[in-house]
Amino acid sequence: MARGDCRCRVPIAEFGIAAMTTRDSADWLKANGVTDMEPDYLGRPSISIDDAYKLRAKAIEAEKEAERRHEIRLAIGVANKERQAIYNKAMTAETLGHGRPPEGAMSRSLKLVAAYERTLPREVRAGLDGISTMHEMTF
Repeated sequence: MARGDCRCRVPIAEFGIAAMTTRDSADWLKANGVTDMEPDYLGRPSISIDDAYKLRAKAIEAEKEAERRHEIRLAIGVANKERQAIYNKAMTAETLGHGRPPEGAMSRSLKLVAAYERTLPREVRAGLDGISTMHEMTF
């Protein structure tokens, strides 16, 4: 074997899939583009170093995507609270001195919420909940 012909192997157990059966891990590896599965020098199931690098790159991308989705979920939660606060504040302001909301108060309050929503990223807007229009006055 020439110096550059290293057949370095990485044990499958190093990928955190050791809890899978051998058949399940083989299926998972094939589904993720790994075709070179053989025993290493100790007889452990292993994959080539090239495939190991490819799997690691996929894992890094998956981690980044999971982090991005988490950040979006956090932003959705903050936006939902802010939208409700905008609505409640507007309805309280509309109702003060009237005893009950005047005609069109809900519509004007919801327009303020809509204006806020237009400032949000598309991914956040897509995940927003509804507004509770059951306004409770606190004086």
